Amino acid sequence: MNEKLAYLAQRLPSSADCAVLHAPIHHRYYLGFQCSYGILAVTREQALFLTDARYIEAAEKAISGCVVRLQTDPAAQLREFMADSGQKTVGMDADTATLGAVDRVRALTGTEPVTSSELAEVLRRQRACKSREEQEAIGKAHTIAEAVMEQAAAYIGSDMSADDIRRELGMLAGKAGSQLASFDFAVDRNGDAMTVQVRAGWGGYQSELVRTVSMGTADEAMSKAYAAAREAHIRLLGSLCPGDGQEPAASPGRILHSRHGIGLEPEESPYAADRMEAGHVLSAQTALMGETGPLILLRDVVVVEETGGRALSMPPEEMPVWGGKEKRQ
Repeated sequence: MNEKLAYLAQRLPSSADCAVLHAPIHHRYYLGFQCSYGILAVTREQALFLTDARYIEAAEKAISGCVVRLQTDPAAQLREFMADSGQKTVGMDADTATLGAVDRVRALTGTEPVTSSELAEVLRRQRACKSREEQEAIGKAHTIAEAVMEQAAAYIGSDMSADDIRRELGMLAGKAGSQLASFDFAVDRNGDAMTVQVRAGWGGYQSELVRTVSMGTADEAMSKAYAAAREAHIRLLGSLCPGDGQEPAASPGRILHSRHGIGLEPEESPYAADRMEAGHVLSAQTALMGETGPLILLRDVVVVEETGGRALSMPPEEMPVWGGKEKRQ
């Protein structure tokens, strides 16, 4: 088994001799392989991945530490796999197991799948603690997101629509090397202010940045609001260290904080109430609220380490100003 599969095998709950994982997110995490169909079965001694003719050749080349087989008779193949090591009970991930998936696994294995929270918790905790390689991939994605945010100041004009801005950001992300299959950018105009979310990907992992910028010169009131939000945000980033899940001390004014994990998915475990551990990678947000909604939004990614949080970026000291549009060469 590879390292990730071995970790899971050692921590299978007593209620499940074999974990059957059908969701593509599990195949990406445990096998480093992305496909729309496959069945991953893991016991305490071995692992098996079944897939169809569309993916078998690529899977055999890409996957190591796991037996890879072309699916011919999945019921017979799974039952033989379980019988070889004397496994009788099947566990499924309660977070991703649909009724249809449970019915299918029941028919394939001839057993009643267990969808308790025990296995789901093992899977969540394992994915939440990122390896050094995973952290490096997120770091590369974050560097791309920063480059897009920096370049956008020159390319985004105040006369552009939100859709035009999203397309422009997508072009910049592609040129900067983002590997996301599609570009997911949020743009929210509020008078002379605009809040922009930039996501980027590298090696299957994601990172993101959120900034509220001024479309033109920031007036005194907006500059003060940004400064207050930035001060509170820096306190939030500095509070993210191993320990019980908790927000920093209340910030003055209408300021709200939130955080969640980021990695293979843009939002994943751990969440705000979860205990933080070294290896967690968090997307942390500060919102300074106005009368009708957020006035200033700031979001950065932080790696939780034994000695404290390591922010991959910090908001600039002064509110970013966008507005000029250069002709692309």
